[in-house]
Amino acid sequence: MTRYPDGLASALKKITSYPGELKKASHATAHMYIANPFRNDGLKSKINRLFMTHPPVEERIQALTDMSK
Repeated sequence: MTRYPDGLASALKKITSYPGELKKASHATAHMYIANPFRNDGLKSKINRLFMTHPPVEERIQALTDMSK
């Protein structure tokens, strides 16, 4: 879309590098965040992945990186 996949990958890395959890995030609105607001909730389980609207950020970064090769 932007014709610059490295820039998008860099932005996703910056967003996910925030070390803490958001204090006011709720599980009802977690799907609206770009990155998972809950760091260690087991989101990568097979059941939870069925209901994800987007792949995990790591997979998105990898796909963007692969596009620029």
